[in-house]
Amino acid sequence: MDLQHIFPQAITIGQQTAGADGDTTKVNLPGDYVLEFTGNGIFYPDHSQTQQIGIKINEVIQYKDQDIIENRDLEFERILSLVK
Repeated sequence: MDLQHIFPQAITIGQQTAGADGDTTKVNLPGDYVLEFTGNGIFYPDHSQTQQIGIKINEVIQYKDQDIIENRDLEFERILSLVK
């Protein structure tokens, strides 16, 4: 997210993140229960949230079963094609 802000001309490729960011807070409850949740909101400079959404992806890379079987790195292959 910071790199996207510093380099706005950059292209973000890959797979969507889980949006599981922010500090984790634990609260001990009676009966040996523990309540755990994220305590801080994480936002882009335009105030759009990233929690439960993930970072903004310009080009989503989707793997197929055969790609995994062949041990391919589709993100790296895409970067090489952009550099050429």
